[in-house]
Amino acid sequence: MTNTTTAAINPTSAFAGAVEFFPIPRTRERDPIFGLSRSLLYSLKDEGEIRFVCIRRKGNVRGRVLVDCGSVRAYLARMTKRQAKERRAADSQQAAATTVDETGVEAETETPAAAET
Repeated sequence: MTNTTTAAINPTSAFAGAVEFFPIPRTRERDPIFGLSRSLLYSLKDEGEIRFVCIRRKGNVRGRVLVDCGSVRAYLARMTKRQAKERRAADSQQAAATTVDETGVEAETETPAAAET
């Protein structure tokens, strides 16, 4: 009995927190940690939301593109905060637009934009 394995290590296992970079996924595949597509990762990079690192030898045209895992985590944290803020704003708008009359029945009040149409 040997203590070795040839099975691939799943990057979404307990070691996922220790991953600093991961390779850009191939076309029609998702990244192994966050499940994001190749095209979305490139779009986020072009928008300046996440960082890539290109590793290649001097003089070579081709290299290996790696995604900075920390920048993706930071982007997801920003998106979570932004969406929570938007959800709270929408909830407060909904609460302000709903009133209760004397009989205890909720009635939607017209917003100025709705009254103009």
